[in-house]
Amino acid sequence: MAYPDVVPLTRDDYPAIMEIERLSFINTWTKEHLDATLKLKDYIGMVAEIERVAVGYMVYQLRRKYIELVRIAVHPEFRRMGVGWTMMTKLKSRLTPGKRSRIKAL
Repeated sequence: MAYPDVVPLTRDDYPAIMEIERLSFINTWTKEHLDATLKLKDYIGMVAEIERVAVGYMVYQLRRKYIELVRIAVHPEFRRMGVGWTMMTKLKSRLTPGKRSRIKAL
């Protein structure tokens, strides 16, 4: 399996993300909650895709001194294959020495 591409999340990704949510969490986000969160200032959604199919996603917020990871999940069929690692590597690339120098998880 090739490593996924990590690209900006779009509304076209919502059906796959809602399925990943259902399979990953007891307290799942609804489509409306996801949509409302991504409309907030400095919240960003990214999706991990393999052959243009969403297999994982993350939502994070750009804070003044750090990045706050709000949500991350990988479809169960793609766990332990480097998808989460690839998403975290992408998130680490957003760090800036002297500005946003760490990642914090909720």
